[in-house]
Amino acid sequence: MPFSKRDYERVDDTLLWETPRATIGGIERRDFKDGDDVKVVFTDGSWCRLRTSARDRLMRYLVDRLDFVPLDFLTPAQRKTSETFASAHAPDAGPPVVTRSECGCFRVEVLAPSTTNAFFGHSTRDLVMDADGNTVDLSQYHLEDWSPEGLATRRRLRAPTPPSGRVRD
Repeated sequence: MPFSKRDYERVDDTLLWETPRATIGGIERRDFKDGDDVKVVFTDGSWCRLRTSARDRLMRYLVDRLDFVPLDFLTPAQRKTSETFASAHAPDAGPPVVTRSECGCFRVEVLAPSTTNAFFGHSTRDLVMDADGNTVDLSQYHLEDWSPEGLATRRRLRAPTPPSGRVRD
């Protein structure tokens, strides 16, 4: 997205190219020379390499096998936590997107289009809650609560292993 130091909050995108989703055969995390790249493989065998500063957000919905949970399937406490979290953000925030981790915790994510800017793109706000609807402190996350990129960052920083000790593929 084009930006200048004076006006990086204005987003002025130009669509350069698009293809129907049916022509995409697969998407892979690739750590080419600089890392954090994405390889898009098309059904005809061709491919392209994309560089992103937020591969975690991109790959989460395209590649990772998420267990989406409709708000109606949450317990009253979980739903209250999700809706309270969502209401604390920009007025144009969409409804919370809830996914369940293998460990039984839930990630609640909220996206507000008004928070998009030309320098950073869009950002989601998220929290992890347990089965009782209580917010889980970052220091208490299980390995299953982290994305592959989050785990890689933790390993690079030599962060302590989360309590579950399990490694996620």
